[in-house]
Amino acid sequence: GGTPCFGDNIDFIKSLKDTITIYLKVSNEELTERLFNERLNRPLIAHLDTKELLNDYIRKHLFERSYYYNQSEIKVSADSATIEELIEEIKNKVNS
Repeated sequence: GGTPCFGDNIDFIKSLKDTITIYLKVSNEELTERLFNERLNRPLIAHLDTKELLNDYIRKHLFERSYYYNQSEIKVSADSATIEELIEEIKNKVNS
């Protein structure tokens, strides 16, 4: 979400002892598919009636947030990975 993008949140998060920042990178298309049917439960995107509008919204926000997200110590592609695969990849990157 947007939490690391506001104020000095990213610096605060990175300054915490024993904290690792992780960016689970997901494509616009995958986020659109995941969020479209849930949008009515999410006030910020509830008004977006088509997948095209939602994809435009996601693209804009990912672009604006990429500066902050890319400061993460670990970046993992999460488009088609299972939870178990993500956990293994993160553990491997933490331990390397």
